[in-house]
Amino acid sequence: MRPMLESVSRLKVVTEASGAEEALQYLRSRPGIHVAIVDLQIHGAMNGIQLTEQIRSQFPHVIVLILSNQDKEEYIREAKQAGAHSYLWKETPWRKIVSIIEYIVDNPLGGFIRLESEAIPSPPPEKLSPKKRAVLRLMDDGQKATEMAWVLGTSTLTVSEQRKHIWQKFELKKLFQRRNTAIQYKKHHNKPDNNDD
Repeated sequence: MRPMLESVSRLKVVTEASGAEEALQYLRSRPGIHVAIVDLQIHGAMNGIQLTEQIRSQFPHVIVLILSNQDKEEYIREAKQAGAHSYLWKETPWRKIVSIIEYIVDNPLGGFIRLESEAIPSPPPEKLSPKKRAVLRLMDDGQKATEMAWVLGTSTLTVSEQRKHIWQKFELKKLFQRRNTAIQYKKHHNKPDNNDD
């Protein structure tokens, strides 16, 4: 997630913590941090809910988003009670996660945001393997094969083969080509003017 977040000029990733205590120590040493993205399942004595409680009690200005692959009502209820601002499904497209972060930063009192797994666009009806589903979601984000390979920790050739299989099976090639052309057009026409430094 880090390189994806860092691709947004408004956001700056300052650190990654391997556990709850490390996260709390870093928050103590860096009072300027505004957002903490917490995994529900983390290593150590505390889980994500407990870490959220600690963050919100010790650093009430910090916005907490919980990421999880558990779409259970009890966890969502506990996250809200702990003071989290949002509970997000891990397979949420990263652009949507960024949009939610930006919205919450701008509207910290706007209430709890829950994005359920059912709210995420589903792949075509025929069943896909988890790897192909991940490739499909990255395709939907407009990423190139090299970027997808980096995110998924696999080779560009493997990603290209999986993408080709998805295109052939669901006849999506033209759709994604049009979508990517639109994304590239938008990027090109939204580039900042170098003379505005």
